[in-house]
Amino acid sequence: MRHKTGKVVEEWHQLVVTSKPVDIVLPTRVGETPFNLDEQGRHRCPLKHVAGLNRLSELWLKRAGNDGSDWMRTRQLIGVRRGVLRPEEQLLISPRLYRLLLALKARRFEVELAHWV
Repeated sequence: MRHKTGKVVEEWHQLVVTSKPVDIVLPTRVGETPFNLDEQGRHRCPLKHVAGLNRLSELWLKRAGNDGSDWMRTRQLIGVRRGVLRPEEQLLISPRLYRLLLALKARRFEVELAHWV
């Protein structure tokens, strides 16, 4: 991998989220499209490991699973297993970490609102 200066970057860093996973709950909408919520469960795991193909709304999360960490992940995965594609967890940050990133003028990240119930 090359840095913007053209030098080869020797170090690799990978985020490992060690907090307890949090559960996705209703009214989060997951489905194939906004008009097809996959009522037949074609893209859902019967054991509820995979919530569905696409997240169609903001995340709603069960507050009881929050252990106060700044980095969190969802227990349920979203996506499809097809070739090299794999369902993935949703990565979450705390408001405290969000404010820190803003104060440090961090770039190249996007956030969406999530709700606790």
